[in-house]
Amino acid sequence: GAADAGLFSFCTDAHVASVAISPELDVWSYQRKPKRQEEVYEIVAEQRVACASQGYNVCLLAYGQTGSGKTHTMSGTAEDPGVMTRAVEDIFAAVAAAGEARAFEIKASYMEIYNEEIRDLLAPDAASEKASFTTAGGGGECNTTNTGTRVKLVNGPRGLTQVIGLEERLVVGSRQIIDLVEEGTRKRS
Repeated sequence: GAADAGLFSFCTDAHVASVAISPELDVWSYQRKPKRQEEVYEIVAEQRVACASQGYNVCLLAYGQTGSGKTHTMSGTAEDPGVMTRAVEDIFAAVAAAGEARAFEIKASYMEIYNEEIRDLLAPDAASEKASFTTAGGGGECNTTNTGTRVKLVNGPRGLTQVIGLEERLVVGSRQIIDLVEEGTRKRS
């Protein structure tokens, strides 16, 4: 079965700090301003992306105030791709390297949390009607933008938080994911 590992990266103008949480509670941090996106990727994501190809559930999250560089860190530029682009390339390289020795099914979702509202950026309709819900297992109320499907924040077994009801799209190549990111980005707040 798949195991779970998370990576939370906090980026500011001065440093990058990362905390990795695995079943063994392996926690680490790194603080220094990287010079290039490649260095950011190597420091905070490369090993976690490799874990994903081994069956681990991995989350890469950029967190920070407006203007702190989250979008740039994740997307980068054509000349200096960000964490997300590099991760997608590495995931599909690992799939190709495995050949027929292992079967993979890759699905993509895209959500935005903005002003304490969760939005499914790949949902078929872009309705903006707001709905409230209470998280399963406690945790209070959250707002979500109703996009035709019910998006629900759930505190699952082993303390993992999951977003249930997000649109999931089957993808077979990195270009498809980039297209989905572009589709979702057009719907961002």
